[in-house]
Amino acid sequence: MARLSCTCGKVVVSLGSAPVWRFECCCCDCRKGFAWCAERGGPTAPLLPELVYFPNALRIDQGMDQLKNYLIVEGFNTRRVVAGCCMSCLLADHPAYGGVRIAIYPQTALLALTGDASLRPVDGRIFKTDMTAEELAALPPEVPPADGHGDWQTSTDECKAALADLAAAPGKYLTVQNLIDHIGKHEVMDPSHDGPSTFWNKRHPCAASSVLVCCDGTPSVGACSKHPQ
Repeated sequence: MARLSCTCGKVVVSLGSAPVWRFECCCCDCRKGFAWCAERGGPTAPLLPELVYFPNALRIDQGMDQLKNYLIVEGFNTRRVVAGCCMSCLLADHPAYGGVRIAIYPQTALLALTGDASLRPVDGRIFKTDMTAEELAALPPEVPPADGHGDWQTSTDECKAALADLAAAPGKYLTVQNLIDHIGKHEVMDPSHDGPSTFWNKRHPCAASSVLVCCDGTPSVGACSKHPQ
């Protein structure tokens, strides 16, 4: 279990399970999303964003009316939930998460694990091709992941097992998709975005739309026949 809140305290979210993975993310989607919120009074945008992945089960304890749902621009796939009261980036969904995990942003929101649990070590640094050589050189040294840190499939299996346990208490938790549906249609941060595209869209160009499927009908969490992973 964990508790997530915005920086002003008006939004409080409970997470039903322990985190399963943690990344440092270099993608242009994360960096622009944080910068956009910071320009509007939100927390300072981190130089190197962190994503902490939890199983897809959450509860809004307070502040549902403060929540907003953003895309950087039509065609980007991260659906980012932001507390409109203080422009704290809280959490996100993405087709790559397969419907079983949520990304939590611990640098622009307040994340507290229950009991004496501590945040797991970083499992890796991802999407480095979204940065220029100069941007990469400005980052702190990359720390190799600890032994036994697992992999994407392991974290998927852990999420599924945790969600099966939580299913014993139906109605207690929402999925991030339920939450985003409740918030309503997304708002676009920068309709005129002319910056770089994401690594995800470069590998899944047919998924750069609001319809999260590839060109042959394959869900974009996988690979289509034309654009294999």
